Amino acid sequence: MSASLRVAALAACLAHFAPGHAAQAQQEAMECLSTAPITAMALGSASNGRRTLYTAQTAAAESARVSALTLRFPDSTNVDWDSAAAPSTKRQVLVMNSDGSPIALDWQSLDDERKRQLGDDEVTMQALRNGAGMEQPVSITLVGAPNGRNRQGQEVATYSAFAEAQARRKAMIYAAAADGSLRALDASSGAEVFTYIPSASFLAPDAVQQRRQQKAAIEPPAVGDAIINNAWRTVLVSGLSASRSIVALDVTNPATFASAESNPSSVVLWEFADADLGVSHSRPVVAQLRSGKWVAIFGNGQDRARTTANGKAVLFVVDIATGSLLRKIEAIPDDSGAVADSPNGLSTPAAVDIDGDRRIEYVYAGDAFGNLWKFDLSEPSGADWKIALSGRPLFRATDSAERAQPILMRPEVARGPRGMDTVILFGAGGDATATDIGASVDQTFYGVIDAGTPLHRTDLRPRKIAREAKPAATSSVPLVRIIDAATARDLGNGWYLDLLSGARRESFASEPALRDSRVVFLTQVSTQNRCGSPLTWAMVLDPLSGDAVSTQAHPSLDVSGDGLFDEKDRIALDPDDPVSAFAVGGVAIPAAAALHGTIPLIAREITTDEQCAQYIYLPGAAGGMTRLAMNCRKPAGRQTWNQLR
Repeated sequence: MSASLRVAALAACLAHFAPGHAAQAQQEAMECLSTAPITAMALGSASNGRRTLYTAQTAAAESARVSALTLRFPDSTNVDWDSAAAPSTKRQVLVMNSDGSPIALDWQSLDDERKRQLGDDEVTMQALRNGAGMEQPVSITLVGAPNGRNRQGQEVATYSAFAEAQARRKAMIYAAAADGSLRALDASSGAEVFTYIPSASFLAPDAVQQRRQQKAAIEPPAVGDAIINNAWRTVLVSGLSASRSIVALDVTNPATFASAESNPSSVVLWEFADADLGVSHSRPVVAQLRSGKWVAIFGNGQDRARTTANGKAVLFVVDIATGSLLRKIEAIPDDSGAVADSPNGLSTPAAVDIDGDRRIEYVYAGDAFGNLWKFDLSEPSGADWKIALSGRPLFRATDSAERAQPILMRPEVARGPRGMDTVILFGAGGDATATDIGASVDQTFYGVIDAGTPLHRTDLRPRKIAREAKPAATSSVPLVRIIDAATARDLGNGWYLDLLSGARRESFASEPALRDSRVVFLTQVSTQNRCGSPLTWAMVLDPLSGDAVSTQAHPSLDVSGDGLFDEKDRIALDPDDPVSAFAVGGVAIPAAAALHGTIPLIAREITTDEQCAQYIYLPGAAGGMTRLAMNCRKPAGRQTWNQLR
């Protein structure tokens, strides 16, 4: 950490203590410094087989950093670079003129309207160009070579050729900040390559500054391959947070970025703005529709300032090539009278391809009122797109006291029982209008089976955290979480699992991820020490039933930490416990940092004894990393729908 960041973080921690407690303040402030929140993570791999972890970490209210760490388990973790100390280069800054044309930010290129918005002051423009008042990145996406996914029909050959041509593409980190700026960093050094500044920085800088102070959650930029002008391109689409806009960049060829200011239109595709976009955006999806058209799909997000035009949850579908709006679908719940007092917003959507042709038919997304919506985009014409189930939500999430649980995360979608229907997996709860988005309403994880009928909490089977215990036999074995056994074989309409509430309030620290017929998500339990390390739970459950998947007969979690799945993972909590009486549904990991909104980083690897393992990576002690191993298991038949991210 740079000296300036260290001082800022230390000052922020010291501010929590009253005068006269200097010793306690110094000790706990240094503890707070080492536990700065991790706001985003990305995982890459090098040619030598070692993993590189990229993290965005906020150390104080107005400072953050991006770091790259090489993971050398079990030996060590080395910091390769830190953006705070990255080599400085001549800044390249890209913006839009008032007519929507991409330009380099220099006085000669700005049109008269942009100059007027800057007070006809070139010094003001230069300050904007130099990054005056701009926040450091707080959310990141790693973009390397194309993933080589299969296409259909004539697209197979053209995509294969594209993937082969881009196989050695330079890796880049794209970092979004709370002020709306988007930075491109060289993944090998952390050096800034270019920055995009949104139009709102010209239109209303004071309003942007006010929105920055709301500490809105920043979704990582989304990336996908799409056909634009009859050629495959890699497109990055990102919400620009406080600026209430979405930008699309062509990131196909980073080798040309060195001259981005000379040809800004080769990088910047479009910027989309709408009065119904909130401060905190949902993460877009790059997808192809049944008609063959390529689009970006996103929700309007949450607006804690309550200043959107109508306070409704809205799904946007825009043309990926031009940014033109194809359709704007409003989701209005039955109790729409609450909209005026508590504006709604649509969170990150999941786009689903049901028939396997790589073209989406349905989109699932939740809103701030706890409604899970299903949008039907299966018709060729946008005029026929609609909300399924006759305009009603598929599910309404409420806690045990019937309080609405906001759905603020992107759901995962898996194939339902017997290969039929779908099961939608998501966490709900917290408060969509609070500064601490994990506060207020109790939180619950849901597995809702979509069979075409609207559902409520009472229609699902409850699962329960039976107990938490540390096996007495082996002190090195961590605290484990036992999930109650299912009482019936019938899966019904799905299941739910309430997290801890009360003094030990538990909240979601990640979105769910599906791996080998298991759903993985992270939670954290609050600590009484404001700067202390929270207890992180890695939850691994069956997506259809909510059952724990690591049984005593067949351990699938490496509880003992030796990299194997054997008798050492068959643990008994006390002499009266038969080894087959319980299943481990979660493992506690002492994290060195708070997590917010990250996606579980899971990588499949072959261990030294040729046994396959999937590792869940988490921040560890002293700035390092820790990981929990799951075994690989071969699913029987197709387990998930094609889900585009």
